[in-house]
Amino acid sequence: MEFVSGVESVLTEHSCSLLLRLVRGPEEEEAGLLESWWRARQIAGSILVDFHTDDPRPTVAERLGLPVVAVGPPLADRGGSPPCGRTTPRR
Repeated sequence: MEFVSGVESVLTEHSCSLLLRLVRGPEEEEAGLLESWWRARQIAGSILVDFHTDDPRPTVAERLGLPVVAVGPPLADRGGSPPCGRTTPRR
């Protein structure tokens, strides 16, 4: 809970809000949600956690130009996708 509280306190300083959505299905389902939310301009970025080998989410985020914060060890260390590159926030 401290993690979410910390994120919320930083976002509040920038007049942004946090939408917390836990997806318990496979990562492909979450990647699809990220894409639909981004295309509908419902989100300005995402926090990704709980990575697995061959996790599609970083690749989808990079392809879309979706800004993300990846929490956890670098995926390249576990044989997964490379970390996302830096993107410019969308206005």
